[in-house]
Amino acid sequence: MAKKSGRGKSWCPASVDLLLDITVDVLPLGKNGWEKVERRFNRLAEPKLLPIRDADALKRKFLLLKNHAKPTGDPDCPEEVQRAKRIQRDIDLSASVLSLDDDFEEDTLLSPPTQLLTPPMQPSVPTCHEDDEDVGRTGLPCSELQLLSDKLKRGRDPSDVAGGLLSYTAKRRRSIDKFIDGAADADAKASSDMMTLFLLMDERAAKREESRIEREE
Repeated sequence: MAKKSGRGKSWCPASVDLLLDITVDVLPLGKNGWEKVERRFNRLAEPKLLPIRDADALKRKFLLLKNHAKPTGDPDCPEEVQRAKRIQRDIDLSASVLSLDDDFEEDTLLSPPTQLLTPPMQPSVPTCHEDDEDVGRTGLPCSELQLLSDKLKRGRDPSDVAGGLLSYTAKRRRSIDKFIDGAADADAKASSDMMTLFLLMDERAAKREESRIEREE
């Protein structure tokens, strides 16, 4: 039976150097990364007459090198072991950066963008007090309206522009009061008509129900 590619083949220095050169360039993080190392390693190994190896064999060799017991500062530590340990630090750093990027993208998707919106201005509601003077729809107290009426009755100088303006304003306000009163009366009449219509409909429905019961009996 033929042996699986990458097993039972000794590692020569050229194969180790080629593995480390490719690994530092790819920085494999998972299965897909080591498969990429495998494809590139075998493509470059064939012209050099080096053994063909699968992804698992390449990964095992790299792990064996980077897990070597001697620290990188030891003068007796082999060069390929020092390289493997440095490459592993680069792989760990790359994994950390990718993890931070993924967390940032997830937070960005889950969190809607914050918009600085000015809240709409709420209309101010006048505060009513029991001791305030009664104010009509014109917005003026009764005392001021009475003074304005007395002034209009006494007449005014034709050259008095301010008096003309007051007269015009008073007329406009009276017209507005009449319009509002008319609208209120129309609303009341419409409500009364609707109530009458509902009563008639209920009465007719009751009569139809009585007729139906009598027919069934």
